[in-house]
Amino acid sequence: MSSYRYLPLPSEGDNIRLLRLLPSEDEAEPLQCKLRNYSLRKLGTRTHLYEALSYTWGGSKNPRSISINKQKLDITRNLHAALLRLRDRSFGRILWVDAICIDQSSLEERKQQVQLIAKIYSKAHRVIIWLGRGAVDTEEALEDIRLAANEESTKKEMNQQAILNLLQRPWFQRIWVLQEVAAARHIVMICGSMEIDGHAFCLGLKSLKLSYTASQELQTLSLLSVTYLVERAGLRSKYTKDSPARFSLEIRRLAELVDMFHTRKASDVRDKVYALLGMSSDNPGKADLRPDYGVSWKELFQ
Repeated sequence: MSSYRYLPLPSEGDNIRLLRLLPSEDEAEPLQCKLRNYSLRKLGTRTHLYEALSYTWGGSKNPRSISINKQKLDITRNLHAALLRLRDRSFGRILWVDAICIDQSSLEERKQQVQLIAKIYSKAHRVIIWLGRGAVDTEEALEDIRLAANEESTKKEMNQQAILNLLQRPWFQRIWVLQEVAAARHIVMICGSMEIDGHAFCLGLKSLKLSYTASQELQTLSLLSVTYLVERAGLRSKYTKDSPARFSLEIRRLAELVDMFHTRKASDVRDKVYALLGMSSDNPGKADLRPDYGVSWKELFQ
């Protein structure tokens, strides 16, 4: 099977690619997908009927292959596991996934598409957070959170360590996820076979009143930023105003965001700035500050 070759996206109309994940009743069957171009301007201010995936890429060693338009594309093992979990037995699923929908080999396309990230997640009818494969205590942790969110009494003692283990997963430490969940209208969180509504997840954590004395890093990285943004996802208006030139969530000034989140992790250090542009209340265009993976970190930071 030949390797997948991307065709350039149209230059006008906020064009992206959407992934159609084809159904299969056989869980062992290889992942079959299709890619098609799509304009975010088609429906104006309304949301679009695709789901945006928020996840961590994971290591690049031992990649897995999927079929796109009958051609092969290598992806990380974590993304492959996510797509297997999301594949339906009977119906195709329309997704936006950065590693597949953006031609990662093209610096120019990455530069252009990164500017649309906030809009892509804002226009999606929901955002799916993939925390990774399930572990021995995953089900117990999410069940404790669900019970707490529903204020259901239980005689079972809460497994606090299982919940802390869940919150220490890599997704909670990445910088790109901040913009992804800040833009979301509705969030669903998936870990292995378990699934929970994003707002219920945050409500449950609040009700449990976990002790973080053993992990100050967990408190600052996980709950004070990501969980706050996840909780507010349902409060976002379904209609947004944006100019053709720029779309932003207008959360804080860029300097404040960089100061707040500089300890978060990114595979490319330049993303510690680029991942925050869509949340900035400044206009980066005035400083000619736009995603450009051809400049050095020193130039970008200055």
